[in-house]
Amino acid sequence: MRSFPGANSRSGLTVQRGCSLAQISPRVAFPLLCGLLVLTSCTPASAQITGQIDKRPIGVGYMRDMSQVTVMKYFETLSERLSIGASMMEQIRQTPVNELQTGADKPLMGVSWYLVKGLVPSFEAVYFQEVVDESDARRYLQARKKMMGDQGNLEIDGDGRYKVVMANTSSWEPPRGVDAEAQVKSINQLNTGSRQFSARVIEKDGKKMIEQSWSFIEYYRLQENLLFSAQFEELWDMELPARESLTSSISSRNDLGMEAFFDRIPLGIKTLGWNMLNASVGTQMQRRDEEEQTIADLRKSSLTSAVEILRSVMFDVQQTNGSIRFASDESPDIVARIMFEARKNSGLTKQLSDMSSSVSRFGPILNDESALTLHTCFRLSEDAAQIPRDAAAWIVHQASITPEINDNMEGPIKHLASFVGAYGDDPHVELLVKAGWTEVRGASSMVGCQFPMTLDSWMHSLLHLPTQTFHQQRSRRWEFLNWMAARY
Repeated sequence: MRSFPGANSRSGLTVQRGCSLAQISPRVAFPLLCGLLVLTSCTPASAQITGQIDKRPIGVGYMRDMSQVTVMKYFETLSERLSIGASMMEQIRQTPVNELQTGADKPLMGVSWYLVKGLVPSFEAVYFQEVVDESDARRYLQARKKMMGDQGNLEIDGDGRYKVVMANTSSWEPPRGVDAEAQVKSINQLNTGSRQFSARVIEKDGKKMIEQSWSFIEYYRLQENLLFSAQFEELWDMELPARESLTSSISSRNDLGMEAFFDRIPLGIKTLGWNMLNASVGTQMQRRDEEEQTIADLRKSSLTSAVEILRSVMFDVQQTNGSIRFASDESPDIVARIMFEARKNSGLTKQLSDMSSSVSRFGPILNDESALTLHTCFRLSEDAAQIPRDAAAWIVHQASITPEINDNMEGPIKHLASFVGAYGDDPHVELLVKAGWTEVRGASSMVGCQFPMTLDSWMHSLLHLPTQTFHQQRSRRWEFLNWMAARY
């Protein structure tokens, strides 16, 4: 994995001061972007929105040529290569998944998130995918209906508006001792999202029965060869973004991407969210009854650093976008990128500049021919620098109250605490992992770490420990570390 130009020679986080944009290298951007797309793809919806939906989306995520069909082909190839999951893949082949593929070449699909203003602000998701024309869209909708079996139904409302409904009705006799009316009342309160439930008491053959009906509705709307879908009825009448505005910033070379517009969230909602978050975190920072002071200090410093980052993101970031480009025959590298646009002269710009001020000691070897390179280099902020100091104090305190710790183990424990605490005084962090293969040497790997300057003497003494003493103490060191891992 290699970074884009300009990110290798310095840290994993650099700032372009001229345009107030910050770039994070692929080593950080790849997992961050994947996490964002996964976490935000599951958004609760309602059949009818309570409140007013905004005209412009506050976020857009997209995928290119990653439909259900392409994903199934990938897993089918993987199953054949690994010789696993043969029976599962056979069952998948029998499902009409192929019919869900639109006719577009490398179709674009994604989701946009809208803010719903109301007494309790919420967010709703509108999904979109590229189609060739209206007949292609109807063919896809027919396949979607087929996936629902005999309970599925496709309703055409005209002017590019469609509705796929899955409904079912059943009846049963309530258990003995259960009040039928109370059971019906509880069922009618289950309406959540696009799933609607209704029940009533009926008589059949002189017996009281409960008849329950449920339905699941998906709303679709075709506009400019983009088929939009949602689970709320307002999709049919709301103002949808034009195709050009939705896809203008999407590069044809990217496989995954996202955009978020924080400046479209009203300041009042941001302030409300911040006050709720700050109050909750403030409670967690307080020392609990009979809690050790070192644990309370470590939790407080960690939460203080995290809250400061969230505050900067909520109030200083105006826009962010990121993308991932997978390896291909033309380009064997995985390229990931995420960019933030912050307010001019904001505190976030200064924080990012300080974090990127760390100088890499592994710059000359980053651009070799290794198959895999993972690298990050940054400088801890003032708030974050307190975390290693508190962690060092916690290690020393835990060692002092642990009966299993003897005199022979005090030395290694103090070295460990010194190693952790030194990052608070010299907060430069750099990690490097490389892996590769050559015909001469075979598989090889390398791990690198930049130590604070204050630890040079400690590293020298560690490397020159007598061999006999080292082996005598090694088992006790591991015993202590395993004990801490099991307890904390």
